[in-house]
Amino acid sequence: MIFSFKRSGRGRPKKEVTIRFIPLTNFLYPRPLKSRTSIKLYLDEIEALRLVDLEELSVKDAAKMMGISKSSVWRLVKSGRFKLIKALLEGKIIEVVGKEFIEQV
Repeated sequence: MIFSFKRSGRGRPKKEVTIRFIPLTNFLYPRPLKSRTSIKLYLDEIEALRLVDLEELSVKDAAKMMGISKSSVWRLVKSGRFKLIKALLEGKIIEVVGKEFIEQV
């Protein structure tokens, strides 16, 4: 299935991003839980990580599949990697955010 995702927030309106995978879970909890605070990982960050790191696509190909620029994909990958490493090293909860903003295409 193909979904359209658009973050909401202040500033310049965000461009719609094509998402092809929706995670089955909303939260990932470390054991032992060292911190009750969570790190928010957005669907577009997960999709960029999936395409570039898991599927081993080039940034150019990932950008085409997501319908955004190469530089946007790089920013999403960098942000997603940073958040994952921070959560792993600090024992924080990973919260998947954005399911409420998706639309089926």
